[in-house]
Amino acid sequence: MKLGRSGRLCSAVTAVVATATVVTSVAWVTQTASAVQSDQPQWLTPPPEKVLRPVIGDTTFTVEAAAGTTLTWTGRGASCLKTSGSAAECRVRDRSRGGRMAFIASRPDGSRSTTSTQVLDDVSFVSLGDSYASGEADPPFVTDEYDTTANGCHRSATAATRQLADRARVPAGGSTTFRHVACSGVTIPGLLAGSKGEPGQLARLAATPDVSLVTLSVGGNDVGVGKILTSCLPAAGCQEALAQATRALAAMTTPLPEHGGISLLERTFRAVHEAAPHAHLAVTGYPMLFPPNDPQACAPLGKPATDLINAITLELNRRTELIAQKVPGTTFVDLVEPFAGHAACEQVPARRWLTYVDPVNPTYSLHPNARGQAEIRRALEDTLS
Repeated sequence: MKLGRSGRLCSAVTAVVATATVVTSVAWVTQTASAVQSDQPQWLTPPPEKVLRPVIGDTTFTVEAAAGTTLTWTGRGASCLKTSGSAAECRVRDRSRGGRMAFIASRPDGSRSTTSTQVLDDVSFVSLGDSYASGEADPPFVTDEYDTTANGCHRSATAATRQLADRARVPAGGSTTFRHVACSGVTIPGLLAGSKGEPGQLARLAATPDVSLVTLSVGGNDVGVGKILTSCLPAAGCQEALAQATRALAAMTTPLPEHGGISLLERTFRAVHEAAPHAHLAVTGYPMLFPPNDPQACAPLGKPATDLINAITLELNRRTELIAQKVPGTTFVDLVEPFAGHAACEQVPARRWLTYVDPVNPTYSLHPNARGQAEIRRALEDTLS
C-alpha cells in the first residue's frame, strides 16, 4: 500500500462477497458461476465464471467449499494456494496464460461437486477522460475512425496510457487491445453525451469487449482551471474565479437527489463500472501547476494567483480520492508527488514537465509535455503493479 503526499492513499483495496458473486480487490473478477449441486457438497464461495487477466499487476479470487470437504483443482490460468482444507486463494497475473480451471470439492464418502472458471488472456484496456489523458501538448497526434484529421481530441502517439499499453506484459498467445478515446476539453457530461463530433466515451467503452482496465482523468474542465488562469490576469480577478471554481467543485462532489443520493463524480465512476463491469478503474489526479515556494517563477501571474490555482487543484484531488475510495474496484493515482519540483514555470526550463504558456499553441499551456506523460505512465505503473 502506497501513501501519497499529505497521506493520500494511492491504492484502494475492497472485497465484496454477495450471494453467488465475488468481486476482488481490483475488480477483474466477474459474476460467479452456479456450482454443480443437487445433493452434493455445497459451494460457500464458488469461483467466478470468468476472470480477466489484468493489464498490469495481479488479481485474486477465493474459492471455498462446504466444511468437511477437500478442495482440489486442475487446469491453468491461476496460481492457487490452499488457505484451509476446503478453501483456496487464487491469483491471476498480468503474464498469466489463459485457460479453464476445474475445482473439485470431495467428501469422505466419495461424493463430490465440480465447478470451473475461465481465465481470459485476450483483454482490452480503455483510456477515458480529458486533455491530460489524451496527451494535449505532446504531439504528434494520431487519427482514428472519429478524429480523422488528428486535430480534434489531440490524442498523442506517446500519451501516458498508450505508453502503458505498449509496455504491458502479454503472455504467449494472449493480447491487450488498447482503445484511446480520451478527448481534450471533455467534461463529465461530455463523457456521456460526446464531444467534438464524437460519440460519448462511455458508450464506446461499453462497446469494447472484455475490458480489464480503464483509466480516467476528469474534473479539471468542470471546475474550470483554465478559466481561473485567464481570470487571474490581472490578479484582481482571482478571488471571484476561485469562488466560481469552488461552487463548481461542490456541485460535482456533493451528494444530490438527482444523482441517486450520491455525487455526480461518484455517479460517473459507477457509470464506468456499469459500462465495463469486469474492469478495474484507475482515476488519475492532477499535478500542482505552479511551484509553491517560488514567488518569482510565474510572472506575470504572481504568487497570490498561483497559490489560489494550486489550492483548487489540491482540493479537487482530495475530493476525487475520497470519492474513488467509495467505489469498489477503483484506485486513485496521485500526480502531485511525482511532479513535485517539475511545475509549469520552474526557473530551470529542463525541469518543467508541464508546458507553461505556449503562444503558438495556446491549448498546450499547463499540460504535461513528453516527459510529463512519461511520468504519468510511471505513476500508473507504480500504483497498479
